Amino acid sequence: MEAVFPIRDNNRVDDIASKVNRTERASRVQRLRSEMRGAVVLIETAALREKTLRQIADYATLRILASVSDDVTSDANTPPTILTLFNEDFGPAAITDFDIAYLEALYELSGISSDSAIIAAAVDRYMDRIDDSPGN
Repeated sequence: MEAVFPIRDNNRVDDIASKVNRTERASRVQRLRSEMRGAVVLIETAALREKTLRQIADYATLRILASVSDDVTSDANTPPTILTLFNEDFGPAAITDFDIAYLEALYELSGISSDSAIIAAAVDRYMDRIDDSPGN
């Protein structure tokens, strides 16, 4: 709710008013979801060696649909992801169950969800996918 107070200068009321904005929280702290109008993924030609068209398409899809870091490690603590395609030790054949779970969580949660909430939801969905996979 806004309150308007007249500004006084030498006992004279000015036509200019001062507005006081009374909000419960600052809007700059909220995450806003922006609309995508277009996207480009640039990949160095030398990096394409020994990669399939499907791998490149899946990698580009995830990069376009999700705001992800360029620094994705491929160690024992990293879930399998197509984002490790260009790491020397690991290159999945296609988009992984974790990638799908992450995209599901990203697009099902509110646009102002925190990163930690998105990751938690992605891990939950990923664990469900693993439990539902054949052989488990």
